[in-house]
Amino acid sequence: MDKSKSLEKSKPKRSLKSASDSVVRWFREMRSELKKVVWPTRKQLVRNCMVAIAMMVVCGIVFGAFDLLAQAVVFRFLIGTLGTLLTGGAVAPVAT
Repeated sequence: MDKSKSLEKSKPKRSLKSASDSVVRWFREMRSELKKVVWPTRKQLVRNCMVAIAMMVVCGIVFGAFDLLAQAVVFRFLIGTLGTLLTGGAVAPVAT
């Protein structure tokens, strides 16, 4: 216990100046790192955006079709089961 207290006391307190210096240093380092980035050309950016949009549309269609199929299966199962339970076995055909 005594050692942990002595360690806490031995740590120097950070002044406001050292905190602001570290923030300024962080921004300088960030700026220098951003200069190293190889940014895409306009042509690459447009092509990549088109690919992303196309994939979203395809996924939307696939998920929508799966949802409609699952909805139809669940609806038929629930109508068949509930209709049988409620009418005692005589179920009127569902108009589609």
